[in-house]
Amino acid sequence: MKADKIKYARKAVLHASQEEFGNMLGVSRSSINNWELGTGKPSTLHLIGISKLSGLSIDYLLNDDEIKDFISLERLTDEQRTIIEALIAQYRMLD
Repeated sequence: MKADKIKYARKAVLHASQEEFGNMLGVSRSSINNWELGTGKPSTLHLIGISKLSGLSIDYLLNDDEIKDFISLERLTDEQRTIIEALIAQYRMLD
């Protein structure tokens, strides 16, 4: 699991602080910080919680692939593509 995907789920998708995200998952802010730094990993139950809260698949959270590899733009409208591309740009700015 890439730590930046947890940060992406928290910041870009849920717009939550580490403390708020921790409260949502029933863990401490320091646990969230450790997950985002890559010095700790969420349990399977917490991973499921992150997926449910953020709408991101567990497959996406666990794999090293970029977000663009998990989104098929072929069936989206132009407006939806524009939104997705803006979200990807925001995600890259979080690093």
